[in-house]
Amino acid sequence: EELADFRPPVVPKSAAERAALAEALQDSPLFAHVDDRELQLAIDSMAKAEFPKGRHIITQGEQFQDSNFYFIAEGACTVLVDGREIAMLKAKECFGELELLYSQPRQATVRAVSEVVVCWLLDRDTYRKVMQGISMRKRKMYGQFLSNIGFLQSLTSAERVQLADALRPANFAAGDLLIQYGEEGQWFYIIV
Repeated sequence: EELADFRPPVVPKSAAERAALAEALQDSPLFAHVDDRELQLAIDSMAKAEFPKGRHIITQGEQFQDSNFYFIAEGACTVLVDGREIAMLKAKECFGELELLYSQPRQATVRAVSEVVVCWLLDRDTYRKVMQGISMRKRKMYGQFLSNIGFLQSLTSAERVQLADALRPANFAAGDLLIQYGEEGQWFYIIV
């Protein structure tokens, strides 16, 4: 219940900053299954940080250094693995996804190469609480919805939870083709 009601701290952002963060996060697999309102919860909690040129933002091999996900708002960074530069990251790019999800050492060093690199950060604890809260709210809402569908009422509570966890919302425009006679079905649709 506590996770379902979790509200992260809100860090003020301009409309332009929110739009840039939303665009980047929507493209990230970390946020593939969240709706716009839920995405805003993550954006609300992201904090701004500045890093001077030459500063290691994250360091390869360090474990639990900070476990943050980073979105570069301004500037550029170099990515180093075993001391070799393997990539450059610039504004509107992200890093730190793996460490946000898993408790493992940093896989690379990311160093600021611009005079100042401005990043928005999302910490692991907030990410997990936001995602778990979203999951719990959806499970409850979908479970209640499924229990009111006649032909699904014979499902056990555990089966209904499994089905609720598998549901993915999708929006369709008038005239969109959902199923075609004679084609093998890949999806089960519940129209609400």
